[in-house]
Amino acid sequence: MPDYSDLETLDVTFCELPRKTQKRLVVACYVDKRTVEIYGVGGWQELSNPQFFLSTAYRLTPLPNPALTPDSINWSHVAQGLDYCARDKGGAAYLSQDLPTIASHTWCAAPHVRADAFASYRPGTVDWRDSLITRPGKE
Repeated sequence: MPDYSDLETLDVTFCELPRKTQKRLVVACYVDKRTVEIYGVGGWQELSNPQFFLSTAYRLTPLPNPALTPDSINWSHVAQGLDYCARDKGGAAYLSQDLPTIASHTWCAAPHVRADAFASYRPGTVDWRDSLITRPGKE
């Protein structure tokens, strides 16, 4: 099977992709039976029967990579009530009281505090969209 790893990190609409990339995405989906995700209000979600529209963002569902690590923080250092931690596309990490949602290139929740100011915070190697962690017991 061809290497499609570059198609797992797409974050632009289908019409913004070069024609060659559009074709590779369609071939990966229909010929090589890779799962496709669509970007919507709730973030990335798998499609069971994708139809490619120009104004919509698609990517291949990332294959599991055992080398990827999640973000981490020592929750005993964090005030009660701040139960969620997420890193944005630029690498800034935030703690929040409410479950954050993805908007464009960041996570949104109010109020929030910088998590990367905590010495125990460690950014992971997972994609920023997969960086959300929850305080144990609050899942």
